[in-house]
Amino acid sequence: MKPNVKASSTHMPCGSVSASASPCTRKPRAPKGSASLLALCLSTGCALFSGSAPAASPPQSFLGTPAPMRSASQTISISPTTNYVNVTSGQIVRFSVGGQEFAWNFDVPNSVYLFDLNQVAPANLLDHAVRVYVAPNPISIF
Repeated sequence: MKPNVKASSTHMPCGSVSASASPCTRKPRAPKGSASLLALCLSTGCALFSGSAPAASPPQSFLGTPAPMRSASQTISISPTTNYVNVTSGQIVRFSVGGQEFAWNFDVPNSVYLFDLNQVAPANLLDHAVRVYVAPNPISIF
């Protein structure tokens, strides 16, 4: 049984509260919170594909340790145009920057895959950001 609804002679715009049926048709609304979820998904996706660094950097203790130069298995030269370097977890790398050098042991957990080399380089050695992409150690099971 339908409720008793009185017809109204005054036109009410869409979205107004009225006891009478509105003459306009509405598009279905998305469930509450879906716009926020969509915005979150889009912003996360944009961050993933924009090449930006993670919002929170790993703690210094997770990034490895300084190493003796003679222990390095590879030397990477950093120039003003170097934007990133690729290393493997467990690898010891010597970095050469404008005639100065330092070595780093990338003994990092698998959760660390990207950070800024400035976090581990000697102070004021680099004049620009250089991303370090750390591949997991294929020998390590953890």
